[in-house]
Amino acid sequence: MQAKEYLRQIETMGTKLGILRGRIKELQEDAIGVSVSNDGVRVQTSRSGDKLSDAVIKYVELEALASKQEVELQELKSRITSELFNLTNPQHIKVLYKRYVDCKCFELIAVEMSMSLRNVLRIHGYALQEFTQCSQCCH
Repeated sequence: MQAKEYLRQIETMGTKLGILRGRIKELQEDAIGVSVSNDGVRVQTSRSGDKLSDAVIKYVELEALASKQEVELQELKSRITSELFNLTNPQHIKVLYKRYVDCKCFELIAVEMSMSLRNVLRIHGYALQEFTQCSQCCH
C-alpha cells in the first residue's frame, strides 16, 4: 500500500462512519414514528409492533457497529499520528497531519500555515517521500 492510500484510511473510515450515523438517525426516526412531510414539517405516524421492533433491532445493531468503528477510527488516528511523529521535518508533520488526520483540503492548509497552495503541495510531496522512507526504515 502506498503512503497516500495508507494515510487516506482515516478519511475513508470517517466517511463510512458518517454514512452509518446518518442511517442510524433514519432508523431512530422510523422507530419513534417521526417522518418529514413534503412541505418539510415533521409529523408523527403510528407503527405496527413488528415494524417498530424490527427498526429498534436494526438501530441497536447499527449503533453497536458504529461504536466499534469509532474505536477503530480513533486507534487508526493514534497509530498514524505516532508514525507521523517519526518524521524529522516539522512542516512535513504539519502538512500530513492536517491533510490526513484532520482531513483538511490543501487550500485550507495553505491558509492555516500562511503559505501558497503551490508551496503546500510541494511540501506535501516531499512529506510523502519522507513518510515512505521512514515507514520502510521503521518497519
